[in-house]
Amino acid sequence: MTVESGRRELQLRGRSTTHERFDIPVARDNGIQELLEEAKRPDRTFDAVICESIERIARRTYCGTKIEHDIERSGVALFAADESIVLNGKRATTILTRRLKQGVAEWYVLELLEKSWDGFCEHTRQGWNVGRPPYGYLAEKIPHPVPARRAEGRTKSRLVPDPARARVVHEIFTCAPLTVSAMQKLQSVSTPTSSAIRRQSHQIRRGEAPAGAVNRGSRPATPHTVPPPNRVRRRAAAIPTGG
Repeated sequence: MTVESGRRELQLRGRSTTHERFDIPVARDNGIQELLEEAKRPDRTFDAVICESIERIARRTYCGTKIEHDIERSGVALFAADESIVLNGKRATTILTRRLKQGVAEWYVLELLEKSWDGFCEHTRQGWNVGRPPYGYLAEKIPHPVPARRAEGRTKSRLVPDPARARVVHEIFTCAPLTVSAMQKLQSVSTPTSSAIRRQSHQIRRGEAPAGAVNRGSRPATPHTVPPPNRVRRRAAAIPTGG
């Protein structure tokens, strides 16, 4: 028994220890990796594997069919509790149904992830906050807009400037505006390796190079250009200033 996502890469499956955080009365008897390894052994202790439903093997069609292929190549049958168990070799209808279910399972997870992300983005666009407020803001509790949840005493939160910290954020962006030109200059200077810095430091101590000669970039330093005040004001205007 393992608590993990069925969308993980196959080589990472069965290695989670999350189940140890729960009081599960049934002990874990190995995982998918041990199952695949023992299926290859001639002295294996089983001849068939059964799962609750085929999509429980994996939430990705490729991983699910690969596990099925590897197990059956070793002579072990893979059955699902919600499918007809056929022992006479006629499996055409079973395979068709299985592949459809695997495709639907993968589609369902992707659609759920996309809709969840879209809902989170819309929630943010409407001004609501989730989790801990960022530095410079406070969470203003507002009665839940849904009457049923409001009756339960639930609330939602919006971000409002923190009177004690919002001015700090304002000063940071005023003193060091992140303009496009400044970011481009930072990206144009490469960082030397630690070995290069150590080598130049040794040269300074031995007197082979003047003090202050450690070069922290592959290009000559250029004087810092202070952006025009109007850029600073426009950038700072978008930062909350508090009450």
